[in-house]
Amino acid sequence: MNTLTDWLRLAFRACLSATLMIEAIVCLMPGWNIAGIEAVTLGISDMFYQNVAFAVLYFIMSIWLLFGIKTQVVAALAGILLVLPAMVIQGVGSDALATKLALSAVFALPLSVFGGGRFSIYDRHDRAGWITAL
Repeated sequence: MNTLTDWLRLAFRACLSATLMIEAIVCLMPGWNIAGIEAVTLGISDMFYQNVAFAVLYFIMSIWLLFGIKTQVVAALAGILLVLPAMVIQGVGSDALATKLALSAVFALPLSVFGGGRFSIYDRHDRAGWITAL
């Protein structure tokens, strides 16, 4: 059973990382958005620097999730940064907010509660072994 949950955590990390990477690409290059994906920060008009800041945060968090660095903290932060801008910019009741809520509930919530599993580089279970080795 442990092996299954570790593989599920790895899959959730990869899916959340892909979601954040798509958000970053759509924020930085809206002209490439042929599919019409609703990004969280596309509602910010005339604020290029805020789009770039969100895109950089999404990109860094997606890389950290791919490698499994501080998975619980990064997943919680990713869930918050997907939902809060959608609430503020698009307003409550929009399709973009519903999509971001569903993605963060399915991918970010289990990772923020249970961690990244044994296929992560640096997570909570690594720290316990490091402290006892001293």
